[in-house]
Amino acid sequence: MDGSTAQPFAEGALLYRRKGWIGLFPLGRKDGPQYAKEPVPVGVTGYEGVDADYAKIEATCHAPAGRRNIGIRMPRHVVGLDVDDYDGKRGAGTLRRAVETLGPLPATYRSTARGPGDSGQLFFQLPVGWIAKPAAEEELARRFAPDGKTSHIEILMWARRYACVWPSLHPGLQLAQYRWYDPAGTVCEEPPATFHLGRLQGGWAELLGAPANSPQVQRRGVRLKGITLTTETGEEWDEPQPAIRLSVAERITGEQVDAVLHMKAGRVRTTLGGAAVWLAKMAAAGLLTVEQVEEVLLAAVKRNGVNDDRWNLVNGRKWIARSKIEEGMSKGLSYVPYLIIEDLTPADMHAQLMKRIGR
Repeated sequence: MDGSTAQPFAEGALLYRRKGWIGLFPLGRKDGPQYAKEPVPVGVTGYEGVDADYAKIEATCHAPAGRRNIGIRMPRHVVGLDVDDYDGKRGAGTLRRAVETLGPLPATYRSTARGPGDSGQLFFQLPVGWIAKPAAEEELARRFAPDGKTSHIEILMWARRYACVWPSLHPGLQLAQYRWYDPAGTVCEEPPATFHLGRLQGGWAELLGAPANSPQVQRRGVRLKGITLTTETGEEWDEPQPAIRLSVAERITGEQVDAVLHMKAGRVRTTLGGAAVWLAKMAAAGLLTVEQVEEVLLAAVKRNGVNDDRWNLVNGRKWIARSKIEEGMSKGLSYVPYLIIEDLTPADMHAQLMKRIGR
């Protein structure tokens, strides 16, 4: 790629956001090198960082900052293992020792500017409703690094660190372009949706994350906008967990499915994508499984008949319903899971929705 004409942020940011990578920002500064890995804009990372909305990201794409490298903050349910295995660094050895104890990692996607090999950033989903543990990186080093301190693996999580990704150019490798590699090791033409990342379980999940309401993912002394938030145990959260009444959750979920049943041509991205976001939030809250969300939405699309896959094929559209659903679910799983307040007797939400569709 010609380093003088590449515009990484402008070329990739909106595509990433559509695929569930919602924390996006340009790297570097306007008076520095065009392609840099740091610094990041103020206020976009860490416990108090705020993700830019779609309008701001789109505006940045058309601004001079659109020519700079692209950085991503991890969605809440995603963790990255940044393995350094070059110039005397031995992250691959640490990873092998961890695998011997915790078991194999699930197949997933890797990002790197160094090409094939052991170095790179491996990205995974935590179990639905879990978020990353603040002390995971230190625990990994203590348990699996040769000296108990230096693992040569950094853990990327929502509140800590970020990634520089395709189509960015690496300033220290003669502007080599970052690439995504699929689980088979093949270079990808575009980034993966977060929904397609390998999902951790067992020992790996317990090392890197915990349920959103667990003391393991709480952090003392964090203040948000001048307000200290304290749990019943006396520990302070990095952010309040949003609450919703079960009756409200059921009503909104039904409305979202109804919208898919009655959506018209030209409204698919908004209607189906929005429904997938909401139902994924219900999955994170424990009211549905991710498999049930897919089943419900695919059934609703098929019942609608206007925008099903056969219609798209006949009319020359290049997307399929499942891809739109998975993109929406990637976003929905990125948010803090709802705390459900049971103001009525819990029922089988999946069965209710399938009955609503007529299945």
